[in-house]
Amino acid sequence: MTLKPTISNPENPPPGGWNVRYPVPERPGEVIDTSRHDWKGVVDQICAWRRNNDLPEQRALVMAFCDVEWCKRAPDRAPQGSAMVAAGSGRRHLTPVDYGPACWMWLNTFGVFWDSAHWATTIKHIAALLNPNLGNVNYGSGCAECFDHFNEFLSRFPWHKVYNRDDAAVWVWMAHDNASHHAKKSRRPQFPEMAMLYGWEPKSEQQIAEIIERLKA
Repeated sequence: MTLKPTISNPENPPPGGWNVRYPVPERPGEVIDTSRHDWKGVVDQICAWRRNNDLPEQRALVMAFCDVEWCKRAPDRAPQGSAMVAAGSGRRHLTPVDYGPACWMWLNTFGVFWDSAHWATTIKHIAALLNPNLGNVNYGSGCAECFDHFNEFLSRFPWHKVYNRDDAAVWVWMAHDNASHHAKKSRRPQFPEMAMLYGWEPKSEQQIAEIIERLKA
């Protein structure tokens, strides 16, 4: 039987995650929507759908199907997935297009609800997620270019110099802007726009400049 489910990940789906939409064989025309899964959750959902409808689970086939769907959405971001499908293996490495929005949203909250312990943990988690040498920990989500770029930013603006929510808001805005510049994005929102979007306290240009100076290594 040809696999019918469709997989999607909207550009900005708070709080992020992959959505699965699959048919109900015994009720033609009816579909079930499930949302906000990580990549493994998508595979589990489709395998469960097959079992519930008396189909062989065929997990490797399901994973290969997922690879194809993910690569259709962002072929330039998933070269590993394409190669693995061709080789008959279904495991797809995650890329920044999967986890980037969730990481930024996570960091952006510190400009409103500050917690120093959680801040330190978050930075370490994101570094581990990006680290290409930790594939056994981060399911192959590492990206050498992103990891190097993140570390380069940390060398100029150490995370441990962030002491409160105002520092966090400015630090995250700079980090996000730096990443956008590196990715050659034409649209790079200024601090006031980001503050309105995420609920940060508004700041004058002088206040922002003073915080930036204090955050430097």
